This record gives sequence, structure tokens and C-alpha cells, in this order.
Amino acid sequence: MRFSWVTVLFLCGLFTIPLLRLIWLKIPEVSLISTPIQPEPAQTILRWQIKSTLEPIDLYVTINGALTALQAVTMLKSLLYFQGRLKSELPACSLELRRPPGIVCNRRPKPHVANPLRLHWLTSLDARVWFEDILSRWQPADMEFHLYEFESYLKYIGSIPVNHYAGISALGKLIVPYVIPTSIDKIIVVDVDTIWNHDIIDLWRQFDQFKREQAIGAVCEQVRYCPQSCPSNATYLPYFGINSGMMLMNLTELRRINWWFLWQKEVLKEINETGYLPVADQQVINQIIRQNPALYHSLPCEWNIQVHLSSGMDCCPIRWIDRLPEEDDCFEQSQVDYSDNHHTLQQARLVHHNIRQKPETSGSNALSPLEWTTSMGNMSLLQLRHRFFRVYHKFRQIPLSCFT
Repeated sequence: MRFSWVTVLFLCGLFTIPLLRLIWLKIPEVSLISTPIQPEPAQTILRWQIKSTLEPIDLYVTINGALTALQAVTMLKSLLYFQGRLKSELPACSLELRRPPGIVCNRRPKPHVANPLRLHWLTSLDARVWFEDILSRWQPADMEFHLYEFESYLKYIGSIPVNHYAGISALGKLIVPYVIPTSIDKIIVVDVDTIWNHDIIDLWRQFDQFKREQAIGAVCEQVRYCPQSCPSNATYLPYFGINSGMMLMNLTELRRINWWFLWQKEVLKEINETGYLPVADQQVINQIIRQNPALYHSLPCEWNIQVHLSSGMDCCPIRWIDRLPEEDDCFEQSQVDYSDNHHTLQQARLVHHNIRQKPETSGSNALSPLEWTTSMGNMSLLQLRHRFFRVYHKFRQIPLSCFT
């Protein structure tokens, strides 16, 4: 059988066009973009004079959307509470403490004085408008808000395909050294789905433990096979890597080693292999650390307790007891004379709700009540999730005006 050249062209087009379309859909157009010489002047600064002589603490959060904004404010309230900024003497600002019977907590050795805060929030337009309205009425002391336009940075991360519920918002952590002005050399990066259970100053002091080349401090990914995923006193990257929900970043060092090139190179590699980023920024950061192990500084696991897997609970067993800001460790009154027995479990310092269903979208009564009947034993995953839910809504309901 002989075919005319018209028939041959038609058949070639019939099979070639769908194939080309499939390839186009499979491999997104992602290319390297030159490093910004200076952070773009796309920021709104709402600030109040910092009168404190203490060192300010810089904190970075990515906020994309109204629900994320609500989570960020609740996270901030928990942070301010443990800085001692709650005006608890006011009836509308009281916070109920629910402790198991017989639990006592030590006082911190020094008087509690809050360090100033400089909040760097990469925000979408709707969240930014909402924040500007709130901050026009609430003006806390010794605090600066820097609101950066999320839309201005989409040209760097917006085309990257992400197969994770956090979406492109999580990629905002990859560009931190180039969003934040070069005058700032270190910063704490945290997700909005976290609750503080300790004074942030103790986390900030972890920077003092960094060695010369260390640039990223983080907690292990708490999954299974605990000796491999969360080895004790490890100076190397754990087998399952780190969880990027909370990180300490030495911005000066990251800029020096050309972090911009490192993360873009790794993103292109991942996309060429799989077509997308399965766990957003976390996979990229882990791969960079594996290739550059000197960057990594291991943080105590209680600074990022994750509610993802029950098997991960054994990797960092903790207790989560309601405390006043000036209180530190807690123990059972019956063990007061047996100091070696008090400290078998660490107090949770930051808890990370790293699953898709968030308390903000569940409603304040979505979970059935789970009374805190256990004492100082290890928590189960169910207890941890319920505890997060209840603490989250406890802070959620306190007006921002209660914090100074």
C-alpha cells in the first residue's frame, strides 16, 4: 500500500502533536533566574520605636491567604505570651492553666524581660490589607512589622510545580536571604502552623552555638526508625533529613556561598527527575545540606515537635504542660526529692501541626473533648493533636489588644 505525502504528514501530525503536548505538560518551563542584587523595595514597614537595649529577634513567616493570616496571628500570640507580654491582670485577658494534679513548675533563674521583635512577613495582598488594618489599631511596644509583597517574588518561585498541600507558599523559605535586607545577618524562619511553648530567646541563643560555616539550624524529621531519623547529639544530617517548619538561618553565610544558585540548581534537578517538588522546600534544603554538610547545625528536637506520624513520637518524647511565662521545667510534686527522675522527658518548646487538616479550618469544637488525665508520661499522637487543637483555640480567642 502506498501513501501520498499528504497522508504521511497527516499521520505524523496526528501522533506528534499529542506527544509534544504530553511532554509540555510533564516538564514545566522552569529556568534559572539571576540573583537579585538587592532585595526589591516591595515592602510596607509598620514600626513602632524599639526603646529596649536588648538584642532584637528577627522572625520570618510566609503568609499567603486569609486563613494563613489567622494562623500567623495565633502563632504570634503564643510567642508573645511566653515573652511575658500578656496583660493577664485584665479580666478579658486571663488565660486558663490546666495542669494535671500534683504538677509543680520551677521559676526561671532570672527576671523575665522580653527581647524586642522584628517580624518579617512575606504576605499576599489580602493578608497584607488585613494586617495593615489590625496594626493601625494595635501598636505593641518594642516590635517592628515588615510586610513584604508576596506577589513581587512570584517571578522567582511561581512557576515551580509543587505536589504538597503547602503549595508555593512553602517556597518562600528558599528566598529568605534575598527578601530580607542585607543589614540583617540572622533570622528564625517558622511556619504559621506552629505554637510556641517557650520563650523564643532560648532558641535565638542557639545561634551562639553555630560554628563558622554553619548556616542552617534545624530539627530532625520525626518519622520512624528513630536512631536513624533523630540520632542523639548528631552533627551530621539525619537519614530522613530535617523538617523545615522551623529553621535558624545565618543569612550572611548563605549569601556568601551563593545560596540563590544552590537552591535553583537543586529545584531544576528535582523537576527534571520527577516533574515537581513532592515536599516543597524541605526536599530542596535537605539535598543542599547533603551536598554541603558543613552548613548544618543540629537543634534539640523539642524545638520542632511534629504531629505527623505516631511512629515519630518515639523519636522525641516530650511533655506539654501549661506554664506561666516565668516558669521553666515542670515535675510531679511526689518526685520533688528525686531530682534524677524529673527530667526524663523534655518540655515541648515549639509544636508543629504539619498535617493538611488545620485547627483553623476545623472549628473550635470539631474534636471531642480529651481530658488531660495523664501526668508526666510520654504523649501519644492523639493526645498531642488534641492538645495542639485546644491550645491553639485558647490563644485564638484572646484579643490582640491583650498583648503589649
